[in-house]
Amino acid sequence: MPIFVVDSMMNQSPRRFPGTKNTTKMAKIYVWATDKFLSGWGHAEGKIHKQVAVCENWDEADKIIDGFKSDKTFKHVNYSTNKPYFNANRYTATFRPAKEWTRFNKN
Repeated sequence: MPIFVVDSMMNQSPRRFPGTKNTTKMAKIYVWATDKFLSGWGHAEGKIHKQVAVCENWDEADKIIDGFKSDKTFKHVNYSTNKPYFNANRYTATFRPAKEWTRFNKN
């Protein structure tokens, strides 16, 4: 389900790049979740592994958020237009474009 905000003209529009007057430029949306399967072993031994999907628009982000929430191997789903930072002493992270999450992008 798309997320909408009401702009000053009282028109519904998708979320736009924050803090700019250029309302046509879309920010990248970062959606991340804790991967319970990959955490604690391999390259993430003793750490928590985060999977991050880099989305180009809110439609992609909505699909990824729903996919993360419905998949039992993921927990703690979050999103932001700011690139997330994970402390390397505690976390490992994989950043992938949303288009690579084919299991969540099915129509």
